[in-house]
Amino acid sequence: MARELKVRIDDVDGIKKKLCNLGAFIVSQDAITDTYFKQPEGKVLKLSQTRRGNFLTSLHAENGGFVIDKSEGLENPEETKKVLEQQFGIKCILEKRVTTYNYKSSKISIHRIRDVGDFVIVESENPDKKIITELLKIPNPEYITESFDELKK
Repeated sequence: MARELKVRIDDVDGIKKKLCNLGAFIVSQDAITDTYFKQPEGKVLKLSQTRRGNFLTSLHAENGGFVIDKSEGLENPEETKKVLEQQFGIKCILEKRVTTYNYKSSKISIHRIRDVGDFVIVESENPDKKIITELLKIPNPEYITESFDELKK
């Protein structure tokens, strides 16, 4: 199971430059609309709509981060959205631009989320905080332990 480590960032361009200098390479850039459905505390269910495809993802909070339980492609996202909206209700919709890099055994993505902020997510089997503090040299990182839907004001 993949795990996530999230940090709020102020300097998107600086982080992109550091990633390139480390030899990370861009694997995708996308505009994404995430529809979050109401879930019990510590659980996340979201439908992500992108130009590359549509995905339904469920996560749960664990040890100050998130574990991805399942992520599957969807053929008919609008029908799935209607069913989930009736079953759970919509919590919020977030629009973001995401640039994803591969770096060694980690996936590192920069999320620019409208009305929420800018973030780096390190995703791997066991993401190490040293990627944030030593490789990306983010001083005093603000680790985010909530789901993005919890951060929307």
